[in-house]
Amino acid sequence: MATSSAASAANNFSRVATLPNKTPISIRAWVRRNADRGNYSGFAALNKLGDELMYCGTDVDGETLLAYAGSTGGGPTGNTAVSDSLWHHIVYTYDGVDVKVYVDGSLVYTGATAQDAAAAISFTLLTTNFGSWWDGDIEAVAVWEQTLDAAEVLADMSYLEQQMTTDLWAFWPLSTGVDITDASGNRRDLTIVGTPTTVAGSGTPYAPPAPGVGDYRGFFARAY
Repeated sequence: MATSSAASAANNFSRVATLPNKTPISIRAWVRRNADRGNYSGFAALNKLGDELMYCGTDVDGETLLAYAGSTGGGPTGNTAVSDSLWHHIVYTYDGVDVKVYVDGSLVYTGATAQDAAAAISFTLLTTNFGSWWDGDIEAVAVWEQTLDAAEVLADMSYLEQQMTTDLWAFWPLSTGVDITDASGNRRDLTIVGTPTTVAGSGTPYAPPAPGVGDYRGFFARAY
């Protein structure tokens, strides 16, 4: 199962915390976009006092993924749309110089950008940035204080549960509309704004099967 914004800009999650160092950073999510709201549409964002530290979502055309860090940004062109009402695996990374965006395991954008030095940030999912909002669904969000490389991004696609544990800052399964738990053990639970709802998820398993066993291991023990 997964979380949905339930067709309302007021239904989102947020978490205010302090990162010891916000660069490097990687943000991964499984998302499904259901409708175009005619403006920028963000599914995740890092903010400080109204400044965009990292923006993950679509441009005003409702099709192109956009990457922002600080006051500069850009986005990939070509066939990188996520407005087809299908689930997509999206990863944003920032190493202090370049923002990179991966869609379903493929690198679709690299752009140099700057990010002001600051520590206190707000992390928001199903955001209401730029006067618009993400009309869709989200699950299995992970944040690392490191940049995933291309091979790690590709490997991460196979399972909802994050497979990289080094420098993991938080992992939110978002298995229901009221699932606020940080399953990484770092106690960075989310807060709920509005009334997000529960929808069917992507169907991706949570963790690799144990050798010779039909169960899945990890944060969630599920028999198949």
